[in-house]
Amino acid sequence: MNNFMNLLISLVVLPGILPLKSLLNLFVIFIQVYNSWRECNYSTQWCYENYIQVRSMKRARDIRDQLEGLLERVEIELTSNLGDLDSIKKAITSGFFPHSAKLQKNGSYWTVKHPQRVHIHPSSGLAQVLPRWVVYHELVLTTKEYMRQVTELKPDWLVEIAPHYYQMKDVEDLKPELQSSIIY
Repeated sequence: MNNFMNLLISLVVLPGILPLKSLLNLFVIFIQVYNSWRECNYSTQWCYENYIQVRSMKRARDIRDQLEGLLERVEIELTSNLGDLDSIKKAITSGFFPHSAKLQKNGSYWTVKHPQRVHIHPSSGLAQVLPRWVVYHELVLTTKEYMRQVTELKPDWLVEIAPHYYQMKDVEDLKPELQSSIIY
């Protein structure tokens, strides 16, 4: 999965290509970029015009074709609805459930299972929004520990998707006496 994410992250997306509203969710942007390329019949010229790496797009198409073939083999219907953001976010959460974090009063986040203080990377569209719960792809240490490729989630999804990993107590609000014992 890490190679696939690195492949997707290697795509260069300029803010003028997609509406600003879409910048809040990098994963949705990846899907939109791919679908736009597909609508242009996988055009190399489209990639050049939109500052997208052709080789990365071809690799993404190969991976998608492999996944589609696997779905056909196990007789699962392929459905897609970009308007259903919760389903997309839930799918992302199912892949990255160990990397979840909850917003704290001071604007930082506290990771759920292996508690540490983290922040949304300043380049993220969600850095200004600060959703209450997030799932992230990776942590990057610079002056602070930053989460990259962040997506908002609903905390009950964690228990639903990974009951072997999370319990309701993990996603409930921390009790006031516990919050005061957390070192920032």
